[in-house]
Amino acid sequence: MNVLDQAKALAESIKTSEEFSNYKSLKEALYKNEEIVGSLSLFEAKQANLQRMQMLGEQLNEDEIKDAQELFDELNQNEDVKAYFEAEFKLNQMMAEVSKVLGDAMNIR
Repeated sequence: MNVLDQAKALAESIKTSEEFSNYKSLKEALYKNEEIVGSLSLFEAKQANLQRMQMLGEQLNEDEIKDAQELFDELNQNEDVKAYFEAEFKLNQMMAEVSKVLGDAMNIR
């Protein structure tokens, strides 16, 4: 089996994992609520901007950090959004572990 076939098999394993399945079903349910979608999109944009600034070594604006945190806290009061955030975290955690395994196996970390 070549590397690309193995990568496709890994992708299929991830797609059938409990972490991905749970994340996908929660996301699909949330995205039926336009109000939540708007708030999530705004939060994700704020979060991406803060991450971009951090990666570029720019000074983070305390007001923007506070604004993003307040929006996160507000979103997190909704049990469905909270479950979605938790599922997203677990999926990201699994993906980081996969990346670590690959990096460790190739001695690049």
